[in-house]
Amino acid sequence: MSNHSILQRLRKASHDYEIDELSSEEFSALLNNVVEALEGIPYRIIREMRTFRHRIEISGFHEEDENISDRKTVAAELRAWIAEIENPKTQK
Repeated sequence: MSNHSILQRLRKASHDYEIDELSSEEFSALLNNVVEALEGIPYRIIREMRTFRHRIEISGFHEEDENISDRKTVAAELRAWIAEIENPKTQK
């Protein structure tokens, strides 16, 4: 599977997560698998993906701590990040 296909799958999963069709645990596991499946990516991307995974895992505590992003915010930021990865011209 190409990196593009993998990222499309991740984008769809982020939508499913945002609308509560995927649990935080399921989405976190999928994100972990994506890190393993992507080919030829810089270590920076792996670190950023791990940060997103952590944010997903703790997003359920948003109601208890407003400093934690909610699932909609995390999912939207993840999709923006995916778009950045897919367009190498905008990479840092």
